[in-house]
Amino acid sequence: MHLHPHSIELSSCFLGSVFYCLGCEMIQIEFGNLLIELKYEEFVKFLFFLQQSNFKKVEAENQNLPYNRKLVWQFTQSSIKAVFHQREAEGLLGLLSAAESALLRRSFSNNNHLFSMN
Repeated sequence: MHLHPHSIELSSCFLGSVFYCLGCEMIQIEFGNLLIELKYEEFVKFLFFLQQSNFKKVEAENQNLPYNRKLVWQFTQSSIKAVFHQREAEGLLGLLSAAESALLRRSFSNNNHLFSMN
């Protein structure tokens, strides 16, 4: 994990914040007790996954799980899983959607790209 002294805040809510590092072009998602670092392409894929998810349906399907939170997401290439309540997942989706909007507004208003779209 790298420290990102050149980060700007893209969005925030009572559950967390999203930052963009001008130096390494990484997006950092601080949410609850998680800190997730993603490249722009990974961020967009994660956001799309959340946008396509039916949190209420998945939570209902997982009622028999022994966990307090019923939305369970496995991190790629890791044994680490994150668990969420429906309200937390909706908060994360809102936070990331606002961050994406801020990235797009900033890149177009500055007439340059803050991120690589290769």
